[in-house]
Amino acid sequence: MTCKLKANLTIGSLYITETLTAIILPNGRIVACSDRECHVFAGNKSQETITLNSPRRYPAISVINEDSIIITGGLNASNNLNDVSSAEIVSSTTLTASKLPDLPKPLSMHCMARINKTTLMALGGSSGLGHSSETFFYLTDKKTWIIGPTLIEPRCDFLCGVLNDSTIKGIQIMVVTGGYDNPTTAILPLNHGPLVWQTIDYQFPKPLPWGSSMVTTSDGKNLILVSNEKIFKFGCTWLECKWQPMVESEKLDHAKNHILALRIPDEIVDCVDHTPFDWMGFSFLMLSAIIVSACCFSS
Repeated sequence: MTCKLKANLTIGSLYITETLTAIILPNGRIVACSDRECHVFAGNKSQETITLNSPRRYPAISVINEDSIIITGGLNASNNLNDVSSAEIVSSTTLTASKLPDLPKPLSMHCMARINKTTLMALGGSSGLGHSSETFFYLTDKKTWIIGPTLIEPRCDFLCGVLNDSTIKGIQIMVVTGGYDNPTTAILPLNHGPLVWQTIDYQFPKPLPWGSSMVTTSDGKNLILVSNEKIFKFGCTWLECKWQPMVESEKLDHAKNHILALRIPDEIVDCVDHTPFDWMGFSFLMLSAIIVSACCFSS
């Protein structure tokens, strides 16, 4: 293993695995969650196990602060697999899972993204009676959920992300894309006028495969979407927002059915180990991506 500080890192580094609910924190630790517990990784070893208050499948997760994630909704993993509304915060420092206020309604296969230090957003999902077009903001300082702007169309098992510093100077943009039989992408300017969703002109030629993954680049100007073996980049200017396919050399070595891509914060020391490590049968491999290139190794 070799360790060094990355210089001129735009996309950051990616961890990609076949399947898992996981997220990387600003402190560089990975929190990977199964039905009933979360595991905290530092380096290439599982360090600790945290038992969840509510067993759940297909929840949504997001960074909530420097060392913790929020995990919401999902299907009840204990018995009937009904949608649940419970939420909890999982700390990689205290190694505890604490209950938070419930979502306004039971949801699974929804999406969550952090807008800033005090605001997160939950979007879409399955509500038991079909796909949802509702959105909710979670205010961390008030520990409360409030209703957000309704999506243009219901979405379930889709991708969302935030452009924190788009080339439209100073405007934050929430982006949603994909979902069951849905190739469209919609954007929501977060700090510029009314909160109104807009559908962009660009559409993928067909719905994204189940298990695609999306991350925000470290400069906040683009989203990187990994789908099957292909990699796309999304960004906005004053004229348009659009997806662009990466060049042929910037794709995965082979197609994957379910992909998880996580960007390592630039300030974290980068330790590159080309040997995968296993956790509960899942193989991990750290992949380096600098500027707009992805050096991807087979797992």
